[in-house]
Parts: sequence; structure tokens; C-alpha cells
Amino acid sequence: MQNQNEDYLDRIIEREFRLAMKPVSPSDSFNKDLMKRIALQQEFEREDIKGDKLAKNIIVSITGILITIAGLIAYFILKSPKENVNDSVVLERTSNFLEIFSLRFLNTLGLDSAGSIILAVITLGVIVILYNRMDKLIFKKR
Repeated sequence: MQNQNEDYLDRIIEREFRLAMKPVSPSDSFNKDLMKRIALQQEFEREDIKGDKLAKNIIVSITGILITIAGLIAYFILKSPKENVNDSVVLERTSNFLEIFSLRFLNTLGLDSAGSIILAVITLGVIVILYNRMDKLIFKKR
């Protein structure tokens, strides 16, 4: 009886060893899922590149518009027109209109009309732009 139990135990142990030593191959669904995941990752990378190009184009366009506006303002300020009485009245009315409009606009937004608010917004914008640039240049390379 003990011999039968030992044979039975030996067969169980041998069977378990054979199963443990048998090479395991991945299933077909694993390979299909892996290929789908790789394809999706490549698609996302392409979309990310398109988004980056679009963002760069928008930033360059806005910068170009701002530089153009600054150039036009500098041109009109530095240009020395012949002063007439009518010209100074029109200039004064336009200046007053722009000042009143900007004050009303800022008050509508609930902002103080002081220049410190504008300076703070510009500073915040520069900080955000610099952080984004540093993030792309330094942290993405690692």
C-alpha cells in the first residue's frame, strides 16, 4: 500500500515538474492587443506633433501681430505731423474716447484702472510662457 502511495506521489511530482518546465507562449489575443496599443501610441504621437505645430503657429502669429502693432504705434508717434488746430482737437477727442473706453472696460471686468494690474497680467503671461518653454526644452529631453 505504501508503495502505491509513493508511486502516486512520484507521478504527481513528475507531472508538476513537466508542467513547470513546459515553455509558455503568449496567447494570440495578447499579440493583437499589443499591436493595437502600439498603433494607438503612434497615432497619439502624430496628433501631439500636429498640436505642437498648431500651437507654435498661433504663438508666432500673435507675436507677429504684436510686433506689427508696436511698429505702427512707434511710426505714428515718431512721425512729426504738421499741427493744425483741428488736428489737435481730433487727437484730443480720440485720446479721451480711448481713455474713457478703457476705464469703463476695466471697471466692467471688476479691475482697478491702475497700471499695476496690466503689469501683473503681462508678468504672469511671461512667466507662463517661460515655464512652458523650459518644460519642453529641459524636462522632455530626459
